Amino acid sequence: IIAVTRLPRTIAAVMSGSSFALAGAILYYITRNPLACPSLLGINQGAILGILLCLITIPFISLPGIIAAAIIGGIISGIIVYSIVSLIGVSNLKLVLVGQAINIFLYALGQTLIVLFPDKTGGMLVTLNGSLAGTSWEKIEIITPFIVVITLLSILLAKKIYLLSLGKEIALSIGINANQLLIIIFCLIVGLCSLAVTMVGQLLFFPLIAVHLSKPLLRGRNPYDFCVITCLVGAILMLASDCLMRYIYTMQEIPLGIFMAIIGAPVLILSSRLKRAES
Repeated sequence: IIAVTRLPRTIAAVMSGSSFALAGAILYYITRNPLACPSLLGINQGAILGILLCLITIPFISLPGIIAAAIIGGIISGIIVYSIVSLIGVSNLKLVLVGQAINIFLYALGQTLIVLFPDKTGGMLVTLNGSLAGTSWEKIEIITPFIVVITLLSILLAKKIYLLSLGKEIALSIGINANQLLIIIFCLIVGLCSLAVTMVGQLLFFPLIAVHLSKPLLRGRNPYDFCVITCLVGAILMLASDCLMRYIYTMQEIPLGIFMAIIGAPVLILSSRLKRAES
């Protein structure tokens, strides 16, 4: 039981939690918006839609094909959001609003596919709201190396990402190619979210919760510390949430998204109140 079921599930929780959290930290640095979250920008839902389309068109596709479909779906949704924002004028508020609109559209499209093709997508109902059930060693062996490489690359670029968050002019003045770095950052976020979605499914607000829980643990503004601490908080939060849900509901698999929604709202409200009190 430990070798076949518990251990791969634990590794999946740690990997997916740290990936979601790190993607949220990077996006927070770039937008300087406390509500900026990959799940609100359509990236996660785009990955889910890519998996659904893949299952419908190619029912017997292998796991690497599903992972590729998730990444392609996340990339396409991210490109759509960025293109629309570029046309109407780039701003943090517009980025969140457009991303949320695309996210809702993709969610509705995904639900439509599930209704129209229940025999091919019925197994995705729990995964859509987050679940580590059925995690296998094959999935761990394929996805974990990519997550480790992307995570290390993101942490190594943390300082440049932080400098870019101060403004393109400052970044250019110290020799940073802002446009090239933005493309790399976009690829990192899409990669982290798509791989995490393939492991655990979509978890709304999880990156936001991990980022807000990490802030009180920081001492200073070191971007490396922020990324590492956020990864650790995300891993612990995901693992603790899964263990708690399995302890409460021992006879059935309850989506983790329900638990995240329950604890997400109080955490965000408390964080906003503390920020208002500090200001």
